[in-house]
Amino acid sequence: MTIAGGSILPARFVKADSTDGQVIQADLNAQPLGVSGQSAKDARNDVNNANHAEDGDHCQVNDGTGVDTDRTVLLELGGTVSFGGAIMPDADGKGIAATTGKYYGAIALSDGVSGDLIPVRPVLTGLVA
Repeated sequence: MTIAGGSILPARFVKADSTDGQVIQADLNAQPLGVSGQSAKDARNDVNNANHAEDGDHCQVNDGTGVDTDRTVLLELGGTVSFGGAIMPDADGKGIAATTGKYYGAIALSDGVSGDLIPVRPVLTGLVA
C-alpha cells in the first residue's frame, strides 16, 4: 500500500517522498513513479474532496507493472502531447511532452492539449535520450 506524503490531485504524476513508502505529487524534472488514481476523495468523508489523496491517506499509484501492464489510465495535461509520445511531469504533476535528458513516466495514447484528460500507458520511468 502506498501512502500520500501530502496532497495529490487526481490523474497526476507522483514521485517518491523522502519518507520510505510515501509518494507526493511530482514536479518538473522529477523521476515519476506512476500516475495517481482518477477519483477524488469521497465528499461524504472529507469536505476537501478535490484531491485524490491527502497526507497519510492511501494513494492509488498506477505504474504499469504487474497485473496493470496493459491497463490505461487518465492523465491531466499541462501542455501539448502527441499520440505515442513520451510524457513527463510539469511543475504541477501534469503531463507534458518529454524533452531530451528528462525522465518520463507514460506514453500518450491520444493527442491532447493543456487541460485535457487523456488515456496514457504508465511505464517504468525512462530517460529521454
